[in-house]
Amino acid sequence: MANKKIEYGMENQNDHTLYRKVTFRQKYIDYDGTVSRKEGTIKKYRNRIIDLSIPEGQTGRVTYSAWKDAE
Repeated sequence: MANKKIEYGMENQNDHTLYRKVTFRQKYIDYDGTVSRKEGTIKKYRNRIIDLSIPEGQTGRVTYSAWKDAE
């Protein structure tokens, strides 16, 4: 792992490719006509893995982990 560099999404919350915060709003109408609203936030992150043994600009140098919940 010495020839790999990992950038963690939880530590780079300003980098949109590694960390996402999405606010959603939902409106519900019940059978009796009552309207209610729900609001929430979803946070996701992923890690960037840089293989330093591959020259810069070549395919496969930078890969990403799968998105994970940040909570």
